[in-house]
Amino acid sequence: MTSKRRFFLIYDADQSIRGELSYFVGHALGTLQCSLCDISHGPLRQKRAWKVWLGDMDTQGHEVRPIHRNQMTPELRDFVDGRLACVVEQRDGAYSMILSPTELAQCNGQVRALAAMLEPWLDSDRTGR
Repeated sequence: MTSKRRFFLIYDADQSIRGELSYFVGHALGTLQCSLCDISHGPLRQKRAWKVWLGDMDTQGHEVRPIHRNQMTPELRDFVDGRLACVVEQRDGAYSMILSPTELAQCNGQVRALAAMLEPWLDSDRTGR
C-alpha cells in the first residue's frame, strides 16, 4: 500500500503584492535573500526551467507544492520553526525536513541542482521508502 505524500517547497517570502514588492526591493538592496526564490525566479518572473520541472513533477504523479511562508498551516509553521526557505515532506500527516535552508542555498539558484537533490526522495515514493 502506498502512503500519501506531499512535498512543500516553502519560500522565505510572503505571497501578496506588498510581500512581492518588499522582497524585490530587499533583494535588490541585498537585505533579503530566499534561496528558493533564486531557484524559481529570474529578475522579473518565474524561470522557464522551473515551470517545466513543476509540470514534469505533476506528470510523474508527484505532489509538489510551492508555497509562501504566509500560506503555511499552523502545524506546518510549527514544524518549520523559522527554518526557511526549505523543502518539507508530508507523509500520512507527519512532516520531515527534506532540504534545509543551507541545502537549498547550495543549489546556487539552479533548478537542475534542486531536482538532483530531490531525486532520491522522489524515487523513494516508488520504492515505498
